[in-house]
Amino acid sequence: MREAGQRTGRFRAGDGARSDSDLAPSGDLLLARRGTAFFARLLNDLPDPELYQDSCVPGWQRCHVVASVGLHARELANEIEAIRTGTPVVKLSGSVLPELREYATIPARALRHLFSHSAVHLNVVWRDLSDAEWKMSNAEKLISHTPLERGKVIWEAALNINTSVSASIFPADVKRILHN
Repeated sequence: MREAGQRTGRFRAGDGARSDSDLAPSGDLLLARRGTAFFARLLNDLPDPELYQDSCVPGWQRCHVVASVGLHARELANEIEAIRTGTPVVKLSGSVLPELREYATIPARALRHLFSHSAVHLNVVWRDLSDAEWKMSNAEKLISHTPLERGKVIWEAALNINTSVSASIFPADVKRILHN
């Protein structure tokens, strides 16, 4: 059934369209992608000056939350590529904090681009993974666990951006991962 649906989707989208591998953790990918769309709506609804107001994270403004989410997507995509290619994982200087402080000072438009471009990049990395690559890991991470990791980060960020959003409106599967 799923195979027929994928063939239909490829037909409509064209031969060059990307789709997830059959072994991709589809439920976790859906959770991460829905979280990304939800966060994007919250971000797009914020006027630029409000990006520099306090968030729910002590000592952080909303711009820190946005930068953190963007940098997380970028780092996760880089980790997946490193595992996939067998190259050493390059972390953002061991800690994201120095980069986070720097990125939180960029103009609102650039901050929005950081979020959207890093989210698209991560999604492309996931879509390009083969069945075998979804099973790959290094000493720290299994690629198939990255969508759930991203899901947790993005949904928590939706709460932390401090827009009057409450976890009570989140789907049950999101509430479950936020409490684990």
